[in-house]
Amino acid sequence: MPEIWTILLPLLRWMFYPAMLLAVGGVGFGVLLQSWLPAETEAYLRRVTGRAALVALGLAMLQLPVTAGSLGGDLASAVDPFLLTLVIEAPVGVAALVASGGVVLLLVTERLSTSVPGVIRLLPPAIVILSMTLVGHATSRGVLTGMLLSLHLAGIGFWLAALLPLRRMCLQPTGDGALAALAEQFGRLALVLVTMLVVAGLCYAALLLGSVTALFNTAYGLVLLAKIGLVGSMLVLAAVNRFRLVPALHEDAATAAPRLRRSIEMEMGLAGLILLASSLLTTSVTLPMGGM
Repeated sequence: MPEIWTILLPLLRWMFYPAMLLAVGGVGFGVLLQSWLPAETEAYLRRVTGRAALVALGLAMLQLPVTAGSLGGDLASAVDPFLLTLVIEAPVGVAALVASGGVVLLLVTERLSTSVPGVIRLLPPAIVILSMTLVGHATSRGVLTGMLLSLHLAGIGFWLAALLPLRRMCLQPTGDGALAALAEQFGRLALVLVTMLVVAGLCYAALLLGSVTALFNTAYGLVLLAKIGLVGSMLVLAAVNRFRLVPALHEDAATAAPRLRRSIEMEMGLAGLILLASSLLTTSVTLPMGGM
């Protein structure tokens, strides 16, 4: 029975990450690019954000019984009051509860978004991101690693949340330049945010690993190398989009839009693999310098 928990925990994380990042990033994308979002696309983004938030909420709460089950080693332990209390009082439980509270606030503010200022709408996503710094590797170097992880997650969330609305617009190019305008503005913002997430991620990894050799001779380092390679592939696709496909939208949207859609779908596939690597790094692979 113990082996089931070694599968469930990373699987739960793998499902939680995209839901959490889509919810958090969806709000950020909607706030920062609201002026360039057509009404139909904005409504679609709100639906995606809301559904992702509900999934993230369920998965965050599910972490409590799954963690309790991993402690006891059997299914009965998942609902054992004593073990559940231990989990709730532990950092993993606090993080799950803070994340859940942030998601609930996100759902409320997004429901009232027409009357809520953008800066207020960004507070619940900030709380959700903060929850990720309360447990695991982010606590190993105090505030610094927490800040780096927060910047990294904020950048990833914005990037991932942009893919679905952009893909949807590629399926139905209107010919009025809305897709080109949104993609171009996203590219400008993404240049800053992607730089932020890459630099923050590399600094975070350097602090955790402690040496370059650990990148090549430890399980953690090898998984991290795979993740870096996948991120590099996404960056190549993003560069192709930014400098070739988006400019082509101005000339012939009907031809360029399907090409951009295929590129975005490839990015989405790579993103899924990146999130799988992230779930393994946070649940199943031990840091070279000590425990998880």
